[in-house]
Amino acid sequence: YLRTMAAGLREARGWPPAVVGRYLAALTGAHPRWTPSAIADLARVAA
Repeated sequence: YLRTMAAGLREARGWPPAVVGRYLAALTGAHPRWTPSAIADLARVAA
């Protein structure tokens, strides 16, 4: 699910992986289980 959201944010907003990671990691359900860097890694793979 996070990979899909990350891909959508990168495509729609043009955000780099680090920004996607910080944004998604702060959301309820992701924090504290997912770190910004782990989500950024997913965003890189999803691109």
